[in-house]
Amino acid sequence: KRVCNLILIPYMINVKQLSIKETVEIIYKYFQGYIDRKSIIYESNRVLKKGVFPYNLSKMRLMDSELYDIVTN
Repeated sequence: KRVCNLILIPYMINVKQLSIKETVEIIYKYFQGYIDRKSIIYESNRVLKKGVFPYNLSKMRLMDSELYDIVTN
């Protein structure tokens, strides 16, 4: 869920410029319903409203070393 909220949703919304609807469908299908659709919608709206960009590796290493280890391995 952290990967979804910190990397995937911000990337899809603010880098790829996908709509919230497209983002929700892609992520929901990818995670096969593991992440609740309402949670994806909520996070997508937050990202769009605040203009949040995805974590880069250096920020991830400092802020969330566990996630950094998962992503880089």
